[in-house]
Amino acid sequence: MPGGNATVILRPENADGSGFRLASIGRGFGDVGFYRIRREGAALRVWYIASLHETFRLYLDDEEIVRCEHDVRFLGFRVLTLHYRIRPA
Repeated sequence: MPGGNATVILRPENADGSGFRLASIGRGFGDVGFYRIRREGAALRVWYIASLHETFRLYLDDEEIVRCEHDVRFLGFRVLTLHYRIRPA
């Protein structure tokens, strides 16, 4: 990000027996979530962006290949969904 960076802190969760989930849905500053960080002189300025959420759902498919569904939402609207497949090289 120009003039700074972004840090996303994720909470691990059990996904109702269907896998593992990492989520950035928090309640406010200091909790899990999306943070924008910018250096201003000798100080750092940090914003908690409450309207931006990411979730990663990891699970095994029928062929026992690890899969991930990565969902990004802004203001409650889905902005991006990515699907990953992780298998041995």
